[in-house]
Amino acid sequence: EKHSGYCTDVWFDNAMKFIESSKDQPFFVYLPTNAPHGPYNVPDKYAQLYRDKGVKGPLANFYGMITNIDENMGRLMARLGELGLEDNTILIFMTDNGTSGSGFNAGMKGRKGSPYEGGHRVPLIVRWPARIAPGRASDEPVCLADLLATCAAILGARLPDEAGEDSVSILPALLGQRFEK
Repeated sequence: EKHSGYCTDVWFDNAMKFIESSKDQPFFVYLPTNAPHGPYNVPDKYAQLYRDKGVKGPLANFYGMITNIDENMGRLMARLGELGLEDNTILIFMTDNGTSGSGFNAGMKGRKGSPYEGGHRVPLIVRWPARIAPGRASDEPVCLADLLATCAAILGARLPDEAGEDSVSILPALLGQRFEK
């Protein structure tokens, strides 16, 4: 279906419409974005923020895309609050690989596609105000597969035995309990 507007804004707008229409029942939204990713197209107002600080070329667009995602996450969280869904909605934010940009990489070696930590280390932020205390942090390494067992544990579901070998619930760590992998 053809839409007008910046793709990340369109996807967040449609996700929020779905949430609004589903607010009276359990819902699931999976919202992957293509940002920040080449060819680094972003509305100029986002890139200009970084050009004004001396960031040159495509890196200003790359950072602008990140700012747009941040803005959209803020809009999503505010909308959940307005709908009274904030406390009991589990919001998981993560990316799919290390940075593809050539700017800040927290001192890690490597970029997207490399075997080094900078190529595969990603943020994982889980927000569930009713159960997870704000500001909790963990140094435990986890992988995407662990989210399967974690979501199953939250739902009280049992995974098939073959899935259990590759996925470990990190729910205890999220709840501030002792966690051993």
